[in-house]
Amino acid sequence: SCDACVRYSDLMHFFKKYPKRIAEEVELTIHPGTLDGNGTLATRFISTCNQCGLCAEVCPVGIDVGDFLLQNHRIMREKGAMPWAFHDFWLRDMEFTNSDAAHLARIPNGYSQSKYMFFPGCQLGASDPQYVTESYRWLLSHQPDTALFLNCCGAPAEWAGDQKLHGEVITKIRNEWIALGKPTAVLACPTCNQMFERYLPEIERVFLYNLIQDWGVLPSKVGDGEVISVFDPCSSRHEPALQQAVRQIVQQAGFVHEPLPLEGKLAACCSWGGQVSTTNLRYAHEVVSARIAQNENPYITYCVNCRDNFASAEKPVYHLLDIVFGLHDSHRKPPTWTQRRENRVALKNQVLGEF
Repeated sequence: SCDACVRYSDLMHFFKKYPKRIAEEVELTIHPGTLDGNGTLATRFISTCNQCGLCAEVCPVGIDVGDFLLQNHRIMREKGAMPWAFHDFWLRDMEFTNSDAAHLARIPNGYSQSKYMFFPGCQLGASDPQYVTESYRWLLSHQPDTALFLNCCGAPAEWAGDQKLHGEVITKIRNEWIALGKPTAVLACPTCNQMFERYLPEIERVFLYNLIQDWGVLPSKVGDGEVISVFDPCSSRHEPALQQAVRQIVQQAGFVHEPLPLEGKLAACCSWGGQVSTTNLRYAHEVVSARIAQNENPYITYCVNCRDNFASAEKPVYHLLDIVFGLHDSHRKPPTWTQRRENRVALKNQVLGEF
């Protein structure tokens, strides 16, 4: 029998379960019979999926266990059967990001509409406000009317199975995009790109890193022949042009690139996806450990969640913007959760003052 999903999927490998067994246990959880327990059999399992898409990618018949679990997560949420503690923190964090304390959607002074809007996502500025301000300053130097849109893309609500809340976030983004004059979104986060692709397909999108390659920027950090490996975020799986642009920027900066076993279409999750660390901390730790053990090289990644997760596990890692703008070496410690919130507030205040 085929075992591709169990070999590649962190979830199935960790729990030692094949799709058929998963389907049976989820069915008993959603529709518990009198002899089958109280409907909690697979509750934690359903909420431990990273939603990375690798199981469907490697399955020869296209079985998508992740999508199956997400659909059932929504059903559990509707029934009030999913423990609130699994996702409560992340939903509050999203609420804070989208509140007046940190949210912003503005066109630069002196302009009435924008060709582009920079949508950095909720975690880039939380990790370090400079990632956003340096990128935005660079965008303005090429396109002075570029708007700035600080907001969360709604992924935490999607991963929590909360369709109503997710719909509200998407509607707010759509309305503010229309108010900005329907500009092309410049995205720095591959997960934001997935959310826009699925739920806001009317918004044209381009990755910041493709613009950096196309418009030309001489990377500030010089690699000096340092051997690194590019870590592709799982949400970049179907973005070959993005993956290629990143490698070209890295090589242009003078780094020597050694490929990882899991990259390109086989990109694997850093453990952030689905925000599963509150649901299953041991699983999240095992996933991080498996990713950073692929080789001894420092990684360069273009997802700030991957960067901060690996840095938390003491893996030397750069964000691509560290290379482009000469910001940090590969040993920067990630901020605490309190600092992340403070960074978002500081970012909004800084951009209001400067731009």
